[in-house]
Amino acid sequence: MAKPNQKEAAAFARAQMEETAKAILVTTGDIHAKSQPVNIVFAVGGSAGGLFTAASPQLAFEAARYQLQLAAVSLGGHAVVHCAFGYQSYATTNLGCSSTNFTVSGYGTVVKFV
Repeated sequence: MAKPNQKEAAAFARAQMEETAKAILVTTGDIHAKSQPVNIVFAVGGSAGGLFTAASPQLAFEAARYQLQLAAVSLGGHAVVHCAFGYQSYATTNLGCSSTNFTVSGYGTVVKFV
């Protein structure tokens, strides 16, 4: 079991990572800044409907975008450019209730500004 200080440090590190990731630019085009490619990254995000909630394609997209941002942070990048996204919707039935789920996948090139 982690000590309270370790838990607080881990929570602080997660919050910093989230803040850093959300600052990463994700664009379907190019940027007009001098940059160097780092790597190509891929991500998948999803949104599932439940008994009292509806699935959201926007939430699925935001989840995929956030995964691209996290990948850029882990590679030391500043942006993800030339991104492309695709989606899939599908229906599921659970205990007699049907719902629609969405999956968004995306990829792009992580770049560092030079």
